[in-house]
Amino acid sequence: MDSYIQMLADSDQDNPGLPPGQLGKYQGPWFSTQLTLSLTVGVASFLVFCWLRRYERFKVLYKPRTLLKGFSPHEVHDHESFFGWILPTLKTSEFVVLQLVGLDAAVLLSFLRTGFHFFLTCSVLAFAVLVPINYRDHGTSEGVPPPMNGTSSFLPSAISSTAPLVVSTFKPHLKHGSTIYLFSHLAFTYIFTILALVFLNRNWKRYIPLRQLFSLELAQSIPARTVMVTSLPPHLRSERSLAEYFENIRLGEVDSSNRDRDARDSGCLAVESVVVTRAIGSMRELLERRTSALATLEKAWTKYLGNPVPVEGKKAVSGYDREAEVETILRGPAEATDAGGEGEEQTGSDPSRNGRLIDVDDDEQEQPEDLEAQLLSRVKSVISTPGRKRPTLRPHCFAKKVDALDYYAEQFRKADEAVRKRRKGKFRPTGVAFVTFQTIASAQVAAQVVHYPSATEFHTELAPEPRDIHWFNLNLSASSVFIRQVLVILTLLVLLSVWSVPVAALATLLSWETIQDVAPRLADLLGRSPRLRGFVQTTLPSLAMVAFNNVLPMFLEALSIFRGLPARSWIELSQLKKYHISLLFTTLFVFITTSTYTLLRDISESPAKVLDKLATTLPDSRNFFVSYVMLAGLAIMPLQLLELATVIPRLFYQMFLTSTPRDHAELNAPTSLNLGVVYPQALLIWTIGLTYSIITPLILPFATLYFGLAYLTYKYRFLFVFYRPYESRGQAWPLAYNRVALGLLIFQVFMLGFFTVRKAFLLVVLMVPLLASTVYTIWRLYRTYVPLSRFVNLSQACEVANGTGADDIVKLRKGHPVTRSQTHLNRGRYGHKGEGVYAVAKNPHTDYSQPPLSEMYPGVLNTGGPARYGHPALFGALPEPWLPALAEPKETGAEVPQAVKDALLVVDLRRGWRNLKRAAKQGIVLGGENEGESSEGGRRRPRATSWGSMPSEEDPSRAWRGSESSAAPRPRREDLLSDEEDDLDEEDDLDEEDEHGNIPSRYSSFFPHRPGHNIHFPPTPGNASETEDEG
Repeated sequence: MDSYIQMLADSDQDNPGLPPGQLGKYQGPWFSTQLTLSLTVGVASFLVFCWLRRYERFKVLYKPRTLLKGFSPHEVHDHESFFGWILPTLKTSEFVVLQLVGLDAAVLLSFLRTGFHFFLTCSVLAFAVLVPINYRDHGTSEGVPPPMNGTSSFLPSAISSTAPLVVSTFKPHLKHGSTIYLFSHLAFTYIFTILALVFLNRNWKRYIPLRQLFSLELAQSIPARTVMVTSLPPHLRSERSLAEYFENIRLGEVDSSNRDRDARDSGCLAVESVVVTRAIGSMRELLERRTSALATLEKAWTKYLGNPVPVEGKKAVSGYDREAEVETILRGPAEATDAGGEGEEQTGSDPSRNGRLIDVDDDEQEQPEDLEAQLLSRVKSVISTPGRKRPTLRPHCFAKKVDALDYYAEQFRKADEAVRKRRKGKFRPTGVAFVTFQTIASAQVAAQVVHYPSATEFHTELAPEPRDIHWFNLNLSASSVFIRQVLVILTLLVLLSVWSVPVAALATLLSWETIQDVAPRLADLLGRSPRLRGFVQTTLPSLAMVAFNNVLPMFLEALSIFRGLPARSWIELSQLKKYHISLLFTTLFVFITTSTYTLLRDISESPAKVLDKLATTLPDSRNFFVSYVMLAGLAIMPLQLLELATVIPRLFYQMFLTSTPRDHAELNAPTSLNLGVVYPQALLIWTIGLTYSIITPLILPFATLYFGLAYLTYKYRFLFVFYRPYESRGQAWPLAYNRVALGLLIFQVFMLGFFTVRKAFLLVVLMVPLLASTVYTIWRLYRTYVPLSRFVNLSQACEVANGTGADDIVKLRKGHPVTRSQTHLNRGRYGHKGEGVYAVAKNPHTDYSQPPLSEMYPGVLNTGGPARYGHPALFGALPEPWLPALAEPKETGAEVPQAVKDALLVVDLRRGWRNLKRAAKQGIVLGGENEGESSEGGRRRPRATSWGSMPSEEDPSRAWRGSESSAAPRPRREDLLSDEEDDLDEEDDLDEEDEHGNIPSRYSSFFPHRPGHNIHFPPTPGNASETEDEG
């Protein structure tokens, strides 16, 4: 078999010479060299991965998703043997992936599976029919004749190598079998086109049910019922006026006798809540200052005590109470002492009364003889750090030295007070709002209609998920967005121009004449070693191209962010567009057109014949692209299983930049897949494989292997590695479809030029109907399916809202058994309880007492995002000091004495009683809502309120609440849940309802009743509700 493949690849090795300006046929065993390299890298990476994933210490690298809070394993996660994970991963259906991971993962896997089946079918047909015809016609497997008379051109020998207009003077000398040979190429152009359209249509039919059913299953979630409104007119920039607008929409005539009935009976768009975003002004700077002060404080404590804090040995720290130290930092020494316990002796000279660490020598350290007394004397005991002094610093150049920990704590308290005081102020409303309706049907209607007579005002669309919003771009003006778009286009053109320079330099390695002119000594060396020549002219350019292509996304992502898109998923889709066109331009066109100087000269002399020139040059690059696809599939794809893009930076951060418990917790957080990088690479392989499918059928098996290995690799990474905190509703597939269609048209245009060069005018004429019908079919499919890819059909949306349309959801679960607990990570993204999802891998350097910092906005915790689209700068949970925890003592096997257990119980009771007295003193009900706040401006909120909760008066969901009838209908649990999961706790419900009550919102725009019939519609500046002034 190997000899047969070698014959197919290197059928013209005996050609010794190359004509001037022609891209030569590779010399030497280039195919075997590239295949050996790719298989070595791929097999080694695969085996190393299978070995590493079995060990617990590498679980945080290769199974981080399984360490997330709330993870419940599926049967696919139960296989730990060396190769035992492969078949279960492959057998896991995309419907299971849909429920376990999400829609974006299922859509990507469906696309990769479509590519695998398409190229597998093409490979079978090509090697069964096309390759024998090619071999019968000119003795090779390729779709072009072998070089003749020392040339590498695929054109017959009658073509003069010196004629500038070679196509116009060409007179074919066709030998026996040429008619069958050319018509077979035309036939397979039709066959491959029809197959591509059939597989694309089939993928659309799989995608639409996934998209619809996934949305219907989450119909009661807040993101599914929310619409984002942009460019609001000034008179509608308040929660009340905007809610009145939607609730007074009447789609039909209303009898005058019934005009006094409740608006809910006559309106169709019942609103549940409205949040008009605010211009935060200086809040971002204040949060950044607070976060910087917090990080400095935590690093200082970690440097002083170590992480974890030693409890044994010569450097052991005794008496350290982290909670007391955090309390002291947050409240200050005086307040912490008052809250620490009443009736305790106050001694001004005793520094240990606040639990402060002091310096003692080893010989001065006293150990209490009674262990029980030691446990009970936390406040009065001296906390010692043997051999270490508390750090000091000079705040200014000529200032006296002060205690560094106290200084950093004071700086943090000032920054914290500034943030909390500014949060209590008023903020100017902007032109962006989020309206949550009672039903998904109302949201779908509101998002698809034109609401205002002005084309530049009042635009609506389905809202991104709260975690998906890029808050920095949300309130940009229309003029700012336009200027940014122009700058991005200009920058992209400059970037592609600069990027084409190294690509052109790599392309010259494929031209033997260029190597001889530029580096004659290198040419002599390569001429003496066929394998080295094959490596330099084949493997080296493909490796360099892969490296260049992997660096490009970083620049494109920055451009997409700068463009001003308000959602992170939209930024990924914008990056997908830019990255694909960049790959297509640099890899397929620039690499080919710059490979020979003669081609550029001929195109400059006769631009009208650019198609013919490319048709003559594309076949000469076929071996490079076979090498490129081979490397991408056999080497790069298995290499991705090792997660080197994560492991290498992680090692660097762990060695040099990670010290505090927060750093270690964030280091263990799982990565998220960027769809804007994955799709373009697969689309490039699709385009290259299809374009060269007839000229070089050998590329088809390697394209098949690429999509097959990509399917296995990404399915494993979705199930075990990635955690995607938001969904794009599967919007990557319509973009991928358009680019696959573009690749199909490139393939047909290339074949049209190929037939033109061959002077087969009948075949050229027969290609025209194929081009026209392909364009029409592509347009027809897009027009048919895209509406259902963007929106949920109103029929099923109304049925689900009424609790009678869950049959399709039940069918979705049949045959794909997934319990409710196993879908917690997927469904949890749509809950609004303020819970964070973060890794809990065992790590002695962190105890995960807090979630990591959020990625969607700096300075707040990753607690799932504001439930009702409140701005994180105003409503996000603020991080508290995270000091090092005590190290776990080494196990001695001795039983804990009963006296120690009793002492620990007493300590816990004392702490609980102290917290209860403090809460009663400050007017706090533990476990409930705050009844009052301190009258001191800027004072920190009582710590009885956890970081995961939010005071009711600051909940953005209170911005608009109506009567009891405004509550969204709850889904029928018997339809949406399996029988064995019906008894789960109510805390897992997606639609956790708030308590009803007329509590004023922080925006002072609460509207306690439904609008009456006297409200004018639509609202005008004269009768709109007042908006707040900028504070």
